[in-house]
Amino acid sequence: FTGSFEGKLSMWDVENRSCIMSLDAHTKGISALALSNDGSILVSGARDHCIKIWEVSTGLCLRTIDGLKSYPQFLDIFPDGKFIASNVGNQFAFTIWDVKDGEIRHVFAGYSGIKKVVRFTQSGSGLLAGEGDKLYLWNLRQNDVEASQGRLRMEGNPVVPILMPDGKFLITAPKHIKIWDPRTEQFIQEFYSDLPIYQQCLSTDGSKLLVASFKMVQLLDTHTGMKLLDFPPMRRD
Repeated sequence: FTGSFEGKLSMWDVENRSCIMSLDAHTKGISALALSNDGSILVSGARDHCIKIWEVSTGLCLRTIDGLKSYPQFLDIFPDGKFIASNVGNQFAFTIWDVKDGEIRHVFAGYSGIKKVVRFTQSGSGLLAGEGDKLYLWNLRQNDVEASQGRLRMEGNPVVPILMPDGKFLITAPKHIKIWDPRTEQFIQEFYSDLPIYQQCLSTDGSKLLVASFKMVQLLDTHTGMKLLDFPPMRRD
């Protein structure tokens, strides 16, 4: 799935590299997307200050969360598809909504530096939030928070971390990707993309990384760093 500056949502066939569905999803540019692990639910956020929940098989919008104070820069969906999280409304806070009724379930506030990244862990037991060299990992079952600060510096713009299934962090900056082991506090692997990375998505098993610039999308192997696929340029039509 990709989202355009005009608010159009597109579904792509990876093997044929062709667009198989296109929707006029939002009135302004789409800023964030998240897909459930089973591929049945897609969540989109846009500069129209709305979050929409979509049924992938039909293209129907199941629910709209509107009237937000700001547009979401990042979205994520709980592994079982029941909850979504976003940094909407306050640069130092983020919110968890119930997918079924669109109601707020919890607001995390007062943590400096969580204005750009919100990710559920693959197991669903934790939630990662942060920006730059500040990361917070919440244990959602115990309401605990573990902070990892000042250890993840990379050149370029603020890093975007993703928690991998094996507990390591995959961290991206423009054209630069590293894997960091929190047990040793060391970078153990690095590779590059020839795109200025704007958004990224990790496969459920952690073996593949989809990275996107404003006009191109690439699929990378996280074990080797090799480029597997190049998607065609995204057209503004």
